[in-house]
Amino acid sequence: MGIANSTGAIKSSSGETQTIWGGFNMKIFIYVIVALVIEFIVIMYAVKAKQYIIIAIFAPLSLYIFITYGILWFGPNGPYSKTTVQWPPSINTCPDFLTAYTASPKVKGCVDTIGVSRDPSAFPKLSSSGIPNWGTKGAPTAVIGDTTVAKDLNSTGFFPIILNETASDLCARLQSAQLTWEGIWDGENCYGGDGSVTSGGGKSGGSCGT
Repeated sequence: MGIANSTGAIKSSSGETQTIWGGFNMKIFIYVIVALVIEFIVIMYAVKAKQYIIIAIFAPLSLYIFITYGILWFGPNGPYSKTTVQWPPSINTCPDFLTAYTASPKVKGCVDTIGVSRDPSAFPKLSSSGIPNWGTKGAPTAVIGDTTVAKDLNSTGFFPIILNETASDLCARLQSAQLTWEGIWDGENCYGGDGSVTSGGGKSGGSCGT
C-alpha cells in the first residue's frame, strides 16, 4: 500500500489518458489570437501612414464583425462550440486536497492527510501511522463496486474510487464525507457527466472512470 500525488493526468475507463487540457476549446483561442493580430497589423499600418480615418472606421467595424462571428461560431449552437469534456475532470484524481492511496492491489482510493473534511467524525484525517483505521476487518482486498460499501469506509478515512460510478452516487458519497471535488461536487451542487447541474443532490448519469 502507499501514497501517490493526486494531481496530473488520469486514465478514463477506456484506458485513454486525459490531461488538464482535455476540455479546452483550442479553436476559439486561435480565433481570438488571429483577430488580435489582424487588428494590430491594420492599426499599425494606419498609424504609420497617418490614415487616422481608417482607424476610426476599421476599429469599431472589425470589432463588431469579430464579436458577431465569434458568437455565431462558438456560441451554444455554433459549429465549433462543442468540446470533448471528460468526467470526472482530470484536474484531480481525488476529491479536493486528498491524496491518492492504494489500500491493496485491487482497491485504490484517497485519504486525507491534512484534515479537510468539514466533519472529521464522518471522514477522519489519516493518523500518524499513515494507515486508515481499518479496524478488525483490515484493509479491503476485493474490488469495490457498491456505493453503500464504499460509503461505509468513510469512517476509516479511506475514500475508494469506483469505476463507472454514477454522478449521483459519487456526489452522495462526497456529501456524506463532507468533502468537495472540483467539477463534481462543490458542497451544494452535483455536476453531471453531461454538464448538467443538480442543486442539493446527485443526478443519475455520467460515470466516474479512473
